Amino acid sequence: TDVDRKTTEFSIQRLIADSPAFRMDFTAGPVGSYPMVVYLQLANNGAMPAHFSFRFPHDTDLQVEQWWPDSVETDEEKVMEMIQDHRLFTIEPASGDVPAGGSVTVRFGYQHKFAGEHVLPVLFDVKDAKRLSLVLCGKTLRPDERHLHFVTDRHRFQPVAIGDAD
Repeated sequence: TDVDRKTTEFSIQRLIADSPAFRMDFTAGPVGSYPMVVYLQLANNGAMPAHFSFRFPHDTDLQVEQWWPDSVETDEEKVMEMIQDHRLFTIEPASGDVPAGGSVTVRFGYQHKFAGEHVLPVLFDVKDAKRLSLVLCGKTLRPDERHLHFVTDRHRFQPVAIGDAD
């Protein structure tokens, strides 16, 4: 129901807001151009397997309270819902296990379907460990619009232990 969905979205948005954030920018492109794809390799240097998941604001696997009242959507919420309904951003796999000493490659995609700037917060969660808010950002240009974008094709992040309590 709409009440269940809105309560779940609120819960996920609250988790996202309470987690450290990292912005992931996708290259701008004109409407109808090829999707922008980014691959992220998750490595597990630990001795135990690690379960991960990426959760969009409308994911509904949380327990929801039935008392939450219907509310009017803000413009920002309507845009976020449109982004999710049209799958402008995709993550594959959205969940899985990284074996001890192994790695998993995750594919992030952004579709250039509608002109405008598109922002979607996503919760990256490692079970019994850390959470991180990824803010997926993409821009789709009108056919007559010009845009300057400086691109680097490789990023290296410092390793972070996911099992620490901090």
